[in-house]
Amino acid sequence: EDQIKQQRDQIKQKEDQIKQDRDQIKQQADQIKQLEDQIKQERYLIKQQEDQIKQQRDQIKQDRDQIKQQADQIKQLEDQIKQERYLIKQKEVQIKQKEDQIKQDRDQIKQQGDQIKQQGDQIKQDR
Repeated sequence: EDQIKQQRDQIKQKEDQIKQDRDQIKQQADQIKQLEDQIKQERYLIKQQEDQIKQQRDQIKQDRDQIKQQADQIKQLEDQIKQERYLIKQKEVQIKQKEDQIKQDRDQIKQQGDQIKQQGDQIKQDR
């Protein structure tokens, strides 16, 4: 009877050991599942960060393109201003030439007036 009791105790111990082993295996499986979920979460976050970096790079590229366009526009405007200044300078030269021409014409008219006056005086003297 003692032997049977011992055998039963041994069987009970083995069953308890098996139960403990199963519990341990279940815990380890749960831990593995948690780690896998964590890895999945980390991968998702990394993907999000990569997408964000890509968006930022695209934005930087767009900003650079826009800055280049603005620089080109500024250059065009500067060239246009230069052209306008050149045209204004040309017009100033033309105006100066016309003023000089007007002065010459006035002087010529004055000379002709003086000549006519002299001729008139001469005719008076001749009479």
